[in-house]
Amino acid sequence: MSWVVEEWKEGLSTRVLQKIHDLESQVEKFKKERQQRQFQLESLEAALEKQKQKVVKEKNEGATLKRENQNLMELCDNLEKNRQKLFHELQMKESEINFQEGQLISSRKQVESLEQGLKRYKSELERQPKTFGSGNTSFENTPQRINTGSPTAIYNELRCRIQELENKLQIQTQDVKANVMKLQDTHLQVENMQMELTEKEKTLNKATNEIIKIRIQLNQTTDQILTTKQQFEKNAKDYAQKLSQLEQALQTMQLKEKELKENYEEIKKQNNFLSCQSAEHLQEISQLKEGLCSTKLSLQQSQHFAEDLKSKPGGFYCA
Repeated sequence: MSWVVEEWKEGLSTRVLQKIHDLESQVEKFKKERQQRQFQLESLEAALEKQKQKVVKEKNEGATLKRENQNLMELCDNLEKNRQKLFHELQMKESEINFQEGQLISSRKQVESLEQGLKRYKSELERQPKTFGSGNTSFENTPQRINTGSPTAIYNELRCRIQELENKLQIQTQDVKANVMKLQDTHLQVENMQMELTEKEKTLNKATNEIIKIRIQLNQTTDQILTTKQQFEKNAKDYAQKLSQLEQALQTMQLKEKELKENYEEIKKQNNFLSCQSAEHLQEISQLKEGLCSTKLSLQQSQHFAEDLKSKPGGFYCA
């Protein structure tokens, strides 16, 4: 066994030094165990904090998904309103087209009627010179019987009627063209509205699909939050139990360490006391040795003196 002997340990017996060494070893052992327990405690606290951050993060993700879902629902509502508005406008345009087509058909019938009347008048006008040449002043085959004073009046009236019909025909033809252009423009508007409605429906379907996906993800996130929360509560309970056990173990080690320190200090005090006693005994022994040496020296001197007396003639004689 080898260890560095401190100054206060000098002169102690091997048994005492061994006991001190055992106590110091136990103190070091408890210090290491306390450090390990402290490290475990810090690790548990770090794991608990990490779990808390995970729960907070998942809650934030859930809140973000809820906001996105709300925004998409509002977008879908707006798209649905726009779609209904476009659908209503489309129905109105289709009604307008039906009305314009009816007007166009009516105008075309009027044009056809005017064209037929114009053809009859022109045909009658073409026959007038022949009638005038033959001296026949009867117009039995004309669309209308006109009895005037002379054939020229009848001719002029036909030309006026033809001119009037041509003017009406021209006006009606212009109306028909305008109605056709208006109908074409309305058809174009309807086609554009149908395309826009189709795009709105595509966007609405896309947004609806995204809402479905977000709701699925939101449900999964909610389930994950609940699972994580349950796991967190379970871990927190386990951590609390382990923490309580660690605190109890630390308290026990602290008490044991305190007891060891007290024993250690008591041994040091006893050692100091023994050292003082040993020093006193050594001093007494030294004094006794000095007295013994002095006594021996006196005894030797007395012996030498006695021998000197015996060796002298007529010296001291004891009967």
